[in-house]
Amino acid sequence: MKSIILLLTTVISFTMLSPEISTSKKEVLTETLTFDAYEGGYFFFTDEQQEPLILVSDSQASISLKKLQANEVTGEKFKVKYKNTATEGETSNQGLLLHVILD
Repeated sequence: MKSIILLLTTVISFTMLSPEISTSKKEVLTETLTFDAYEGGYFFFTDEQQEPLILVSDSQASISLKKLQANEVTGEKFKVKYKNTATEGETSNQGLLLHVILD
């Protein structure tokens, strides 16, 4: 019985002290995306597989986002660098917009 308790204590302690094993996919990606719209602080894009992607602008984004915010370039393709913030199991793709250039 002491062995089982010691084993469980060791396993629990190890998992609490070890770096968090994240179930999220927080990685920086660069993709060619089609701009769909801007509304309420969110930029809506579609990837090459026709999957939607919702991005929030980082205040440090490297382009002037005025044309995107005015929806003047709807349907244009952009090379978009973003940080994926969606966690596994979520149905929507979400991210933080880092850099956008016209493709």
